[in-house]
Amino acid sequence: MLVDLRLELARWAPAVGPLTIGIESMSGHRQLIAERAPFTPDIRISYTVLAQISVSEYAHAQRLRAGIRREMACAFRDVDLVALPSAATPAPRVTDAEFESGFLDPPVLFAMGRFMYLGNLTGLPALSAPVGLDADRLPLGLQLLGDAWDEATVLAAAAHLERLGVARVDRPTVTV
Repeated sequence: MLVDLRLELARWAPAVGPLTIGIESMSGHRQLIAERAPFTPDIRISYTVLAQISVSEYAHAQRLRAGIRREMACAFRDVDLVALPSAATPAPRVTDAEFESGFLDPPVLFAMGRFMYLGNLTGLPALSAPVGLDADRLPLGLQLLGDAWDEATVLAAAAHLERLGVARVDRPTVTV
């Protein structure tokens, strides 16, 4: 049975996600940053911006993250899975140059990751199932998010979508 789910704090995940996950990434690359490793331009720009975030801003984002985790735990008292689009936009066309230097289209990057941050911030099991192609034959996905330690339900639902023929891999018209 499908039910509407109202999540008040989850709407902040797209804003909190890049900040907290980006800063965690920077922390993991601290040595490479100090050595001036040759990061791609998109990563260099991201790290430059993230370096301007204050400790209090990061702490506020972490409090929101904790609230989102609590909200999702409450939601899973009433539902088995949360279904979301995988992305707010179809996959973008990427040039050969962008494959080499990185993809720098902030609105598209935000739209591509917008719905993924909920799973990333909470650590909940999630997957993206291919459920079709857009008018340009670029892939579209459905994200399934499960309760903590319940990967089995997420995988079982995806397997059921495959058996029904809803989740299938259609070959896109692009090649890499």
